[in-house]
Order: sequence, then structure tokens, then C-alpha cells
Amino acid sequence: MTRPQVYEVAAAQSKDQVLDAFAAALDFPDYFGRNLDALADCLHDFAAAASAPTTVVWRVDAGFETTRSYRLIREILAEVAAKSKQESPKAAVSFVLQEQPPAPAVQRH
Repeated sequence: MTRPQVYEVAAAQSKDQVLDAFAAALDFPDYFGRNLDALADCLHDFAAAASAPTTVVWRVDAGFETTRSYRLIREILAEVAAKSKQESPKAAVSFVLQEQPPAPAVQRH
């Protein structure tokens, strides 16, 4: 039996930084287009290639949660997870979102 896999996507504050974080964490191909359609395509390819249950933990910057891009990415993740579970239940990919609190303000004296 293949061991479950866990990947971590670093927190980021902008759409471009989030896309780069997913690309780095999941080893997207060099031709990754750095847009939401390309993210969806690469996540579907990633899920289709999974040979064991896989969890992707996305550390979400608290400020990014208020953006339209955040909502769209959540929809993409939900779609990919649902399709993965349907097509390959023994090697399904799931996504866990963990909110990262804002960094504390630095006090200068």
C-alpha cells in the first residue's frame, strides 16, 4: 500500500504569489501559465497522477482571504477534489486551508 502524501503550499499575499506557491509546492511544469485557468489545469493533472491519498495544505494569508482570487481558487480546489474523489477514490486529492494570522506589527523604539 502506498503511503498518503502531504504537500504544503506557503502563504502568500497576492494572486501571483499564491500561483507561484502552488507551482513550487506541487512541482508544476515550466509552462505553467500563472493564471487561474492554468492553475485548474495543473491541479487536475496533479490529481490524475496521484497514486496514493494526497492532502494539499494551503496556508492562506489572512489578507488574501478577502480577495476575489481567493474565492475563485477555493472553487477550483473544490472542483478538483470532487473530481479526484469520483475518479480515483483510493488516491483522492483533498485540500485543507489553514488561515495564517497577519504578521504582528513591528514596534520601533
